[in-house]
Amino acid sequence: DPRKLSKTLESERLMKLLSRIEGKSDIAGGQTIAEYDEVVESNAITVEIQKEIEIIHKWIRDVFSRRFPELESFVPSPIDYARAVKMIGNSTDVAPLPLSSILPQATVMGIAISVTTTTGKPLTEPVLERARHACDMIERLWDTRAKVLASIESKMTTIAPNVCAIVGSAIAAKLIIEVGGLATLARTPANIVQILGQKKLSLGGFSTAAHRPHT
Repeated sequence: DPRKLSKTLESERLMKLLSRIEGKSDIAGGQTIAEYDEVVESNAITVEIQKEIEIIHKWIRDVFSRRFPELESFVPSPIDYARAVKMIGNSTDVAPLPLSSILPQATVMGIAISVTTTTGKPLTEPVLERARHACDMIERLWDTRAKVLASIESKMTTIAPNVCAIVGSAIAAKLIIEVGGLATLARTPANIVQILGQKKLSLGGFSTAAHRPHT
C-alpha cells in the first residue's frame, strides 16, 4: 500500500507548519530569531518531504517498470515521471495524451516510439490504481514542498542578507535546503557549493539540459 510510504504528508508537525505559513502573510521586524527557527523547521520538513518523494518515486518505478520499463530513462524527474505514469497507464498509443504539457516534445516523441515496442505487459486495474494513488501522493508532496520553500524564500532577506545580496532570495533558499541549513552552508567548501543542485541528464539525444557539471 503506497499510503504507508509517507509519514510526513498527514503528520501533525506538517499541519502546524502549514497553518503558521498560511496564517502569516507578513512578519513584523524584530523577529529574526523566530523567523530563523521557523526556517530551520521548514528546512527539516522539506528534507523529509524530498526523501519521501524519492522513496515513492522508486516504488512507482518498480511497479510501472512491469508496464513500461523504458519510461524512467526518458523522464528522470520524480514529479514528471509521476504525471506521465498517470497519463499513460496501460495505453499503447500516447498520441492523444497531453504529454507535451509536462514534457519536452522530443521526449514525447521518444516515448511514443518506445511504448509501441516495449517489452512490458499491461498492469491489472488494482495495481494500476495503486500506482496512480502513489502518483497523487508525489504531486501533493511536491506542492507542499513548493509552499514551504516559498515561505523560506520570503524570510531569506532577514536571516541570510549577505547570501541574498549575492544570489537573491530564491537561490539562497534553495542553497540552504540543498545542504541542510544555514550553518551547514557557512561551513560548506566553495568546490562543493558550485555543484549543489546538479541535475541528472535524461536519455542522450532527448535531453534539453546542457552538459555543465558545475551548475
